[in-house]
Amino acid sequence: MNLKAAIFDLDGTLIDSLKDLHLTMSRVLELGGYPVIDLERVRHLIGNGAREFVRLSLPDGARSEKNVDKFLNIYRELYDEIGSQNTMPFDGIEEVLDALFDKGIIVCVLSNKPHPNTLDMVAKFFPRHRFHYVLGQKDIFPPKPDPSSALHIATALNLFPNEIVLIGDGESDVMVAKNGGFFGISVLWGYRTLKELTEAGARVFARTPRDILRIMGLE
Repeated sequence: MNLKAAIFDLDGTLIDSLKDLHLTMSRVLELGGYPVIDLERVRHLIGNGAREFVRLSLPDGARSEKNVDKFLNIYRELYDEIGSQNTMPFDGIEEVLDALFDKGIIVCVLSNKPHPNTLDMVAKFFPRHRFHYVLGQKDIFPPKPDPSSALHIATALNLFPNEIVLIGDGESDVMVAKNGGFFGISVLWGYRTLKELTEAGARVFARTPRDILRIMGLE
């Protein structure tokens, strides 16, 4: 295995942001006069970008494109305010990042979170780490599970996809790895279960952050 770079998902992989995502969406739904969804429902709705999160959180009869646009704007404004008051890196993640940097692995972040929020979160929670490339959701790329954004990073690094490990906690990350030709690792401390990830096609799993180093052959 000749892996030269690692692309990490953000929410559910590097940081635990579930409570703040739930708080933000609860406020959005309250403002719209819609029923609030619980934390476990949020766990299953996130991972495919803010727009899809908003769309699926709204009641069935309130999912017109116009309404989704309206509440997506509200969601973005509120998330900027609520931000990361309960968010934190998962235990052991920073030590694994340290090890990857020390071993000369190029480390990147690819998220379906809006690009400005992605930059903010990475800067706030990982100030010691100088990621080579950080990319959140931009209109120029479809969100994951489309592999375009990950392939863009591969091109920017001048590497082939099979030289890159893609690490994430969701079904969308599994599909990016599969469709883009990356080596995929699915993490089990995030927002999806082993069963859900296996059904999505995942075959390599990290139960703890340290497992990433073992799987990559770095310890």
